[in-house]
Amino acid sequence: LKFSKQLRELTLSSNRLGDEGGAALAEGITAKSELHWLHLGSNSLGSIAGASLGAALSRTGKLAWLVLSNNQLADEGARALAQGLLENSSLSVLLLANNGIGETGAQHLANAIAHGALKLSDLDLGSNALGDGCALSLVEGLLARQAPLNSLWLKSNGMGHVAAGALARLLRSEGAGLQKLNLGGNPLGDAGASQLAEALGIAALSTLKLNACAISDRGANSLASTLRLNSCTLSSLSLNGNRIGDSGAAALGAALRTNSDRFFVFF
Repeated sequence: LKFSKQLRELTLSSNRLGDEGGAALAEGITAKSELHWLHLGSNSLGSIAGASLGAALSRTGKLAWLVLSNNQLADEGARALAQGLLENSSLSVLLLANNGIGETGAQHLANAIAHGALKLSDLDLGSNALGDGCALSLVEGLLARQAPLNSLWLKSNGMGHVAAGALARLLRSEGAGLQKLNLGGNPLGDAGASQLAEALGIAALSTLKLNACAISDRGANSLASTLRLNSCTLSSLSLNGNRIGDSGAAALGAALRTNSDRFFVFF
């Protein structure tokens, strides 16, 4: 890595690098590296590797994709990455799913998103422990940045209707530009579904995943009402694994018949 002028993609996922291996690899990423894609998912990377990768992010100007899903970065590793992200302007895709990141780590990441030079387009923080409080911090960070995010994956994070309300505010914001949002596996409930539904008539969203979100007929009816609107840009809605009964299914079916050439509903 230190001396290669041709290596642009490196995938070492599902190995046993550990902290020391991940740290050593990160040290090879210099300001002159041409590496654009780095996939280190499922390697038992912790805070030590996170610190080295954060330092690498601060000095590289070429890395666009960084995949660190299914590791053990936790809050300390996320904090170290965030420090590097504050000085990075090349990264566009950051995947951090299933890393044990909680409120502290998420707040550091949100700060980097808000105040750094990042041109991030895709962010995956699914299967962590963000909760409602972290969702609020993350939304504030996204609202503060100028470049719009294309996709945001937040599945299985213990988020409820408070997080849904914050994300609805993001969707309604001018220039938000978010195309894909995954909130599956969060206990949003009918209140959360209704808040999101109110924003869908304004948002540019094309894909929304709400599978296993504790939504029943009331939430389904709210979503169906918005799906009938011509202003709704949604083309794919996932609702499988909820508690939708006959009433909700009938409302969604009617909305689908109204705009059958425009979107698909899975439930």
